[in-house]
Amino acid sequence: MSPELDKCRSLLNSGYADEAIVELEQLLNNGKLEEAEQAVARDMLGKAFIALGQISKGLCFFREEAGILRKRSEKDAAAFLLFIDGLHNYAQALSLAGSYEEAREMLDESLAAITLRLGKSSNQYGKALFYMAEVAYRQRQFDKAEEYLLEALEIWAGGSGPKEMYGTALNNLGRICEEKGDMKAGMEWHRKAVQYRRNLPNRANLAFSLGNYGLALAMGDELRQAVKSLRECLEIYSDMNMEECKDAQAFNRNLQILEQAMRGNE
Repeated sequence: MSPELDKCRSLLNSGYADEAIVELEQLLNNGKLEEAEQAVARDMLGKAFIALGQISKGLCFFREEAGILRKRSEKDAAAFLLFIDGLHNYAQALSLAGSYEEAREMLDESLAAITLRLGKSSNQYGKALFYMAEVAYRQRQFDKAEEYLLEALEIWAGGSGPKEMYGTALNNLGRICEEKGDMKAGMEWHRKAVQYRRNLPNRANLAFSLGNYGLALAMGDELRQAVKSLRECLEIYSDMNMEECKDAQAFNRNLQILEQAMRGNE
């Protein structure tokens, strides 16, 4: 990948979607990128516009990316992996837009291609199941979502799977169990997500899981442990200068409510 694309990826990963878009559009307009790099640039543009809430624009770039990589993927192994990731991003954006049938079509194509080229025990197959679970969750098909995630975790059980996605799967299983009314199981999944994410570099994801675990503990009337978890969550957000992000503010409001309730019980 070119240094210019690396710079754009760094901007995007650091939360500077607007700046990444300017740089990426300039790269595409100057005509110097190779075909595979053009696909990567479109993938990043899709993610950047999705991050800004401009889903229709994001969909356009994911569609263009898929078009570039579909033919190349038949003979080029690297292009095949990029194509599969592109289909997953495209499906995720479609799901966000409420186009669930189209999202499933993209994922069905991904599952069929992965089965043929890599097999059902591959990490990529697990990723496709992860995104199928997201679509099912948004449609409130919680049993299906749970089934997809448990199958993905089984595939990734050896530890060679995508680590951050594994942690998200644990977190999402907690939320699914809560939606199904099984608060005890939900709390256990959130505990596992926290435990797992303590060993990963993404501190924001750990903070998010700590917040969810704190809320689960509160629903189980374990108020002291809930407050402890939420405080640790907010400390991490503060250390990362993310106190103003939507999730941090929501967890802070819940912490204040719990602390007030505890004072009232003293």
